[in-house]
This record gives sequence, structure tokens and C-alpha cells, in this order.
Amino acid sequence: MSLPEEGSLTFWNLTGYRQDASADNIRLFHGREIREVPSAAGGFGFALHLSFAGEGDPEGWTPQEVAGYDGWGHDASRTWRNGERLESEGFAGFRSKFGPKAFTLNHRFYLHLDRSQQMWLSAEDGCEGHPAQAR
Repeated sequence: MSLPEEGSLTFWNLTGYRQDASADNIRLFHGREIREVPSAAGGFGFALHLSFAGEGDPEGWTPQEVAGYDGWGHDASRTWRNGERLESEGFAGFRSKFGPKAFTLNHRFYLHLDRSQQMWLSAEDGCEGHPAQAR
């Protein structure tokens, strides 16, 4: 993929974009925005957690997350999951990994570079950021 003009690349202009839960683990990735993570780099308690789309990743999206995915919608209208719910759906050890108060929203992501070659991780709903240096 060639580098787009800064701010011009979005999910909606990716070739083959569809509003569904598909991810190919090459261009599009499954992941989660996780909040209230005490150990998160950057100091804000937020973490992005990428996972393998498809069978075989015990930390991947649960069947319930896949079935109800609507990541193109506004966060306020989507289903947030706390650790207890996510563990009951199949993500064993979520609270021990991210903390007892952590909660999450699943997203599809893509990676891209800006003009200065800084890597960005962008979510389907338009949120994006670059990796934070560990404190």
C-alpha cells in the first residue's frame, strides 16, 4: 500500500471495505480498546490489544463479539464488555491480564504510516493513535 496523504486513509476508502466483522490478519486486524488497565504504557490506563482473527487465539474475539460486531457505529451505542462478561464468553484470564476493573470494546484495526514514517493504529470508528513509549 502506498502512503496516503496525511488524514486521507480511512476504513471506508480501503479497497474491498465491508461493514462486517471480517479481518484477514494482514491488512485488517481484530482487537480491543481496553480501559482501566493499571499497567498500560502512556499513563492513561488505555491499551489496544490486537488478536488473531479466526480460530485458535484464546484471546481473540468471542463468538458473541463476532456476531454483534458493529464497529462502524458510535461507541455509545455499542456493547462494552467488563472482565466478568468477557471471561464468561470465553476469554479466560482477561481480568488477571488487564486488571479487575478493565473493560473493553472490540474494534477492527489497520496499521499505516504517516508522512514522517510514524506508525499509527487506526480503528474502524475513526479513533487512532501511535504506540506510546513505556514509562
